[in-house]
Amino acid sequence: MSKSQLKSMWIGIGIVIVMALFPPWIGSKNNGPVGFAGYSLIYKQPKYTIPSSRVYTIGPDGKRTDHSRPRTRRHYGQAQVDYRLLSLQVFLVLLITCGAIVQTGARPKPEV
Repeated sequence: MSKSQLKSMWIGIGIVIVMALFPPWIGSKNNGPVGFAGYSLIYKQPKYTIPSSRVYTIGPDGKRTDHSRPRTRRHYGQAQVDYRLLSLQVFLVLLITCGAIVQTGARPKPEV
């Protein structure tokens, strides 16, 4: 293997390792339908943010009082790694890596 082929191979291996460390997750919010939950570390379940609700009251003196609740972050229910999407990603990276290795291979010089 030439240096450029080795470089292509190690870049592909590095990308696959990063994809394995940060896989795609699926989960449900509040026992709703299961959907894409984003990417997160393999050992940390992803979280979602509940938007803050703005509640204001106006007192008798005309002052506005803020009773808003801050944003909260909750874990997805039944979160798990989406192995179908992960395997598709790994397959595409391996396909591109193999193409790069073949493309950068040594070509025979044409005879004159």
